[in-house]
Amino acid sequence: MAYFSIIYTYFCNNYLDYHIFNIISMNLHSRVIFSLALLGLMAAVTDMDAKVKVKFKPIEPDNHVIQIFAHRAGRFEFDENTMDGFRKSYAAGNRGFETDIRFNKDEEIVLNHDESLKRTFGIDRECEDMTNDEIKAIRNPKGNPLAFCSELADFLQDKPNMYVEWEIKTIKRLYDEARLERLCEKAYNEIIPKKHPTSEYLFTSFDVRALKIMHRLHPDVPLMLLKSKPVSKEIAQEALDMGIYRLGCRVEGTTQKDVKAVREMGIKVVSLWPCASKEEFMLAAALGADAINQDRPMAMTTWLKKGLPQQKIKGFKY
Repeated sequence: MAYFSIIYTYFCNNYLDYHIFNIISMNLHSRVIFSLALLGLMAAVTDMDAKVKVKFKPIEPDNHVIQIFAHRAGRFEFDENTMDGFRKSYAAGNRGFETDIRFNKDEEIVLNHDESLKRTFGIDRECEDMTNDEIKAIRNPKGNPLAFCSELADFLQDKPNMYVEWEIKTIKRLYDEARLERLCEKAYNEIIPKKHPTSEYLFTSFDVRALKIMHRLHPDVPLMLLKSKPVSKEIAQEALDMGIYRLGCRVEGTTQKDVKAVREMGIKVVSLWPCASKEEFMLAAALGADAINQDRPMAMTTWLKKGLPQQKIKGFKY
């Protein structure tokens, strides 16, 4: 009745105050016509209000299951991209992870997000410039070593029902096509054979070269195109042209209309990031995200259980 309330208030304030005596002085016939006209206005506005409510009907949360996953193990709650962080995150209940894979100098795959180790290990060097022995010798401020991809793959091997995004990180000047192909092939061979039959693993990247190479080498492996932009038809088309049906985009600027549009184009999964607060989670969920990464998975799942229990999620074991 929102529209009726607005119009009725306007009518009372702008008509009755000035014309009440004219209404009282009307004869019976005029009063009947006036009353019927007012009732007609009420019915029309009420009908208008009902139609508007249908048009803007919100998404029903209990009809939409969202995959959640701990970003770099849950980087604001656990030690980022370390085996200590992944072990503790798993023990706390997380059943979805995201991590970053890249070569070191000896072309072993390590887990690190940044191009440099300065932020996480206090060493202003690139992983790609450090040997196995150098990598194994360093420790971060919490005393944890840099993790190797094979370590995480081994840890998860006997863990059922896991969701893991393995992001292929590159520095274009250090990865020509041949080296990138070696990275993709080694990543596949270290990770996929160890995947539990009930788990879901996918490779993701901002570098379309990596996705194209992985798709050429292993056309059946699930892939996701990452973009530091809102969801759009243009990004969806770029993914579809590569045979990719999953998008990972920024939540800022994304609209329900765009999410619906890319689904109609053939995109099967829309993952939105970043998510470090309940407000960001609620926004991503309202936009229709299928997956949402979590920088604070423990705080978020605790809040969801108490504050939004009707929202179904997967990727966490309470």
